[in-house]
Amino acid sequence: MTRDYDSELIARELSSVSADVHRTYACPRDKDGMQPFIFWTTRLVTTDEMITICRDMAAIIRREIPERPGGWAAAIYPSNRPLTAMGVYYIGWAGRPDEWHLSEGQERKATDHADWLAFRNRLQDAVAAMGTEGNRAGEGGDFKVSDHESGGERGPLEQTLFVNNPEFLTRELIATIQNVIRSSHADGVVNIFPAFGDPFRSLWEGIDVRIDSIEEKWDRQEAERLLGDRLKI
Repeated sequence: MTRDYDSELIARELSSVSADVHRTYACPRDKDGMQPFIFWTTRLVTTDEMITICRDMAAIIRREIPERPGGWAAAIYPSNRPLTAMGVYYIGWAGRPDEWHLSEGQERKATDHADWLAFRNRLQDAVAAMGTEGNRAGEGGDFKVSDHESGGERGPLEQTLFVNNPEFLTRELIATIQNVIRSSHADGVVNIFPAFGDPFRSLWEGIDVRIDSIEEKWDRQEAERLLGDRLKI
């Protein structure tokens, strides 16, 4: 291993270890001389999958960054989302094996995706009984259930429902969503995002629906002004 290394070049090499790696970055060395790397994934991977990616990255790092006798030479901070590290994978302390430290509340099991998908399918079936699902948010149909998985790491399982027509956003729709939450995940949250298009884009923050409450995150007065009689809740 060489004493001089290019951390940015190493970071680019790290991105090649798995198709699940979306972005990799090299951070400045910390005050103790340890070289941090961060990356996040293209999808929500499990903790076991994340550790495997880190081990493959560690093999590349070891070729370029020498071990140190009194501290870690490098660390990898992996994340399923930017700014939310699942843990830290430490590398390069002479005479010690690598160490993985899981962050509290960040473990992800193989069953998590199945739970999220079952929740999504129940929501999709229930809302489809009330209207037509379009191909994407704001285009065709009354609504679109997001395919992007969210929630479940630090908080409740989340679903995102785009409503394309103001008239579809009714008290009946909210009650239907709450029934889905009640039968699926009592602590689940469904984020309703208005996809009404112009001139209603200022209402994009929408509404969070929980089992026994709703939180209107948009400006209610602005919604009343823009939608008028089309506002049904």
